Amino acid sequence: MAALALVLSSCSRAPAPVLNPADWSAFKARFIRADGRVVDDAKGGRTHSEGQGYGMLFAVAFDDRATFERIWRWTQKHLQVRDDYLFAWLWDDQEGRVIDTNNATDADLIIGWALMRAARHWSAQEYRLAASRIFDSLASLRIRVNGRLFLLPAAKGFYDADKLVLNPSHFVLPAYRELAEVDTHLDWHALYVDALALLKASRWGEWQLPPDWLDLRQGGRPWKKRPPYFSYDAIRIPLFAAWAGETELLQPYLELWAPFSMRVRQPDIVDLETGFVHLRQGFHAVDAIRRLCQHAAKGDAEPGGFRWDKHASYYSASLYLLSQMAWNELDLNRGSEGR
Repeated sequence: MAALALVLSSCSRAPAPVLNPADWSAFKARFIRADGRVVDDAKGGRTHSEGQGYGMLFAVAFDDRATFERIWRWTQKHLQVRDDYLFAWLWDDQEGRVIDTNNATDADLIIGWALMRAARHWSAQEYRLAASRIFDSLASLRIRVNGRLFLLPAAKGFYDADKLVLNPSHFVLPAYRELAEVDTHLDWHALYVDALALLKASRWGEWQLPPDWLDLRQGGRPWKKRPPYFSYDAIRIPLFAAWAGETELLQPYLELWAPFSMRVRQPDIVDLETGFVHLRQGFHAVDAIRRLCQHAAKGDAEPGGFRWDKHASYYSASLYLLSQMAWNELDLNRGSEGR
């Protein structure tokens, strides 16, 4: 059984839901090709560096080294094609090649994080070396704003004389916290502390939520080139905050979800200017994240609400499995602190 899927009988709160091998098998069957490419079925079968990173994280969690190796080798061969150790973010299935060599910093971070976990889990130092090279390249994307340290979302497109754009969902807080203990290429502690400060300040509109994209040159307001939405990017913010145990960040999200029944339709887009909440059928990952946040904040959500949706898209299925991992590790940390 995967090391990250332990049920802690000593934990006084609701027991962690065991990561279900059947869910991982279903994810692999639907979204991971035999060569290790993770496909986004909602985007015409395209592949993102983000998906490769998620797949690697899941493979470590489920103690599936063979799948981890396939994903990692495909990622190296086909996406690590820049003049650094970062990854081209977008591969097109129809053309069979990379169609945008710009990187996605959150994906690079997650791939490196997965490699560091793999190095520890399987005592494989080659993974640690690969992660170190990625983090060394990520260091070139550091930027300080009013004394605070951040990573740009990508090497190109988000920083010039007129704009300084960040994506708050790229603040992968549990990765920052974990890497601060094992890597010295970046000041992970400063990234963590400064990300928290920005997340606390980035609250807009009726629901007091952060936008998918914000521009620090405009006082942290929603970036004018994108809709002023809390939506498919920003939904990862409460997931990562709960995973890191930062419960003081969770209240606005819990207040957003409270009025809605998740059985039929889930809130997927909030317009931060008008306050309008769009509801979508089938995006069940929102309910998994809601339950995770309730558990992190109050310990009163039961794991039985986690149900694999065989019709879930790649992204919804990924958020579902991330929420399961977060729940397990949150309880693992609580159990360690209580002993």
